[in-house]
Amino acid sequence: MQTPTSPIRSLLPLPLYTRRTSKSPGCPQVVRKGLGKWVIFALALSSWMVPALPLLAQQELRVRFLDPRSEKPIRKLWVGVVQWNGMAPDEPILAKNVVSDLNTRTDQNGTVVVKLAEPLPKFVWVSSLDLASPGTPGILVCDVLRSGVVLKYRDKSRTWTSELTGKPGEILIMDRRLTVWDRVRRELP
Repeated sequence: MQTPTSPIRSLLPLPLYTRRTSKSPGCPQVVRKGLGKWVIFALALSSWMVPALPLLAQQELRVRFLDPRSEKPIRKLWVGVVQWNGMAPDEPILAKNVVSDLNTRTDQNGTVVVKLAEPLPKFVWVSSLDLASPGTPGILVCDVLRSGVVLKYRDKSRTWTSELTGKPGEILIMDRRLTVWDRVRRELP
């Protein structure tokens, strides 16, 4: 006498989560017991990989510069972007850890497109001598690709505030361009 089976269970070639006895035909007991674990492992791995596919496909990030007062793009700004692998974002950048170094100008929209190195670096550092800040803190590449980063520089406290609310794959830096008077004050002791 056979017990009724569900339609899904009847489609599987081997019953899962059941103990094999000597009466059951087909594969040996060791193979059948291990099959259920492999199916669960494959399902868990695929459910983890599906949300990560956009991260694997995107190989560039955009850095945009805006003036904090007028919120207009900062055009024709010389920018340096360093990609590196290190232990912490606040440690000094050693030459052996640098993966890529790019020096370029922003376009009419205040944007720089940075091609990420293979394999993906851990951190990105953005700097410009024409801005009030000396450079950004180390930014995690995975945060930028997942949700984007918005950085605002505070002149009085000389600190950065960071938010993870930008567009995925974009670093938005809100800082002001140096005036002639600011450059003179930097040079005076």
